[in-house]
Amino acid sequence: DTVLRSVAAMMISNTRDQDLVSRYGGEEFCLVLPDTDLVGGHHLLDHLRNGGRDSTTELGVTLSAGLTSWDGIEDPISFIERADRALYRAKTTGRDRVVSIAAYSES
Repeated sequence: DTVLRSVAAMMISNTRDQDLVSRYGGEEFCLVLPDTDLVGGHHLLDHLRNGGRDSTTELGVTLSAGLTSWDGIEDPISFIERADRALYRAKTTGRDRVVSIAAYSES
């Protein structure tokens, strides 16, 4: 719990007031970044990855992230499933990385 709280605090302190950081599962977080494109999201998540290593504990915390964007039309379940696929791709290709999958309308 201490590590999760530390990571959450680091994320909150590095995001904007309009962004949402929430715990989504056991050790998973969901970030909602309005008015942020994939490039901006990737930049922020890389920054958070580095901050997670530097500001938490000596336990070697890593951060794997799945990133996607939403066009405002697509149903939310498909959107979340795509973000989840990106997350698991990040985990299976070596962890401690950001993997993005563009929204269908961006392909």
